[in-house]
Amino acid sequence: MTVAVLARQLTGLRRLTLDASVFLAAGDPTDPRRDCALWLLRAIEERRFLCTISTLTASELVVRALQRGRRDAAVLQTLLQDFPGVDIRALTLDVAVLLASVRAIAGLRVPDACVVAQALASDSQALVHSDRDFSKAAPHYPELRFIDLGRYC
Repeated sequence: MTVAVLARQLTGLRRLTLDASVFLAAGDPTDPRRDCALWLLRAIEERRFLCTISTLTASELVVRALQRGRRDAAVLQTLLQDFPGVDIRALTLDVAVLLASVRAIAGLRVPDACVVAQALASDSQALVHSDRDFSKAAPHYPELRFIDLGRYC
């Protein structure tokens, strides 16, 4: 599959929530989803899409960078804060309650439930990810399109 297939899946959509896996795929030259992830991040940077991530997703990205030997979390923090088209949202009490509901209904782990809850709270039209666990949530939230990079790229 190709970037063109992913682009077709996103046709007509404007508001997206991204899982950390999209950023991680873009940064990994060995990841087969890399081309699609890079295309999507460029499209967000060009403001073709508006993107939301939660502070928990941002935290996951910093953890991965630190685990891979990068010791300057402040640099990554600045990059995330300054990334055009990406809105990083705090975990509010309303989102925490939504998160609990997603966990109870779909049985997702806290990080994944947080991504779904943030997508719902921010009125995203789609959640882009590359984690099979999200398939457990998809049937419960028909208003949110779940787009798996691994399926299209």
